[in-house]
Amino acid sequence: MHHTILAGGTHKPLTGGESIVVHGRQVAGVRALTDGAPPPQYTTKPPDCSLHDFTQLTTDDVVTAVRQLPDKQSATNPIPTRLLKEHV
Repeated sequence: MHHTILAGGTHKPLTGGESIVVHGRQVAGVRALTDGAPPPQYTTKPPDCSLHDFTQLTTDDVVTAVRQLPDKQSATNPIPTRLLKEHV
């Protein structure tokens, strides 16, 4: 669920309509940043390359990864990174 930050640092949940606006702004921002960029280039994987072995992540793995995130964020993030790291 997305939240908006109010004066004083308090949070309030966004309504469905507000959430759509937030997502729309995020998409528009990405489109603006990539406008005029060359199209992606894809290559065929080498024949000896495969992804058949995966390591299962534990909750501790995820918590550790989240806590190592940098303390930077965008105004369009649903919650400040600092809060996510404090409450994961």
